[in-house]
Formats: sequence, structure tokens, C-alpha cells
Amino acid sequence: MEEIDTIEIIKSDDNPTNERKITVSDPKEIHQIINEFSQIQLKKSNSSTPSSDSYWITIRSKQERKLGLTILGEKNIVIYKYNSANPKKSIVSYEIISGYNGKLIQELFK
Repeated sequence: MEEIDTIEIIKSDDNPTNERKITVSDPKEIHQIINEFSQIQLKKSNSSTPSSDSYWITIRSKQERKLGLTILGEKNIVIYKYNSANPKKSIVSYEIISGYNGKLIQELFK
């Protein structure tokens, strides 16, 4: 976690003109975000349910993209590992079982 220098979050909904983007670089806020995601319980899924409310998150270390997360509503998350040694395993979809309510991410956009 000490290697993470920025987290970019794009909020998207049904209307593309409403798309908003923030970049988090404060270590305390980065820690809060990572801690929030570490509490999520996931179950591997073969598909993701589209949602009108989604977040596209890019985690960077040394200005390089390391991990991408797409949160679709409160039920699904897709994790993308940039520069994965095995491209077939670089994108994995999960169903969110528990531990995520989205409040922390929503608060960042207020």
C-alpha cells in the first residue's frame, strides 16, 4: 500500500455528460479507500450486471497503472490487473457478497 501514490476515480451514470473524475493523492485518503476495499467479500462470477451508477477506479504506483476496478452498483466489481503476466487472467468479475456500501466513494464526490 505504501507504493500507491494516486487513485483516480471516475463516476458514471446513465448520462455521459454527468461523468465526474477525481484524483486522490493524500496518503490518509488512499489508506481509507484501500481499507474499505479490503473489507469486501467477493464471489467469482462469470458475468456482471450492468448498472446505471458505476465507478471506474485506477490505482497507480510510481505513476504507472497497476490495478483497475469497475464497481457496478453495489452488486458487482470487475478487477483488471494492468501488465499482467497472464492476459487471460488479467480481468476477473466478482459478485459483491458483503462489506461494500459505497458511502466512502460517494463522499469523495461531494
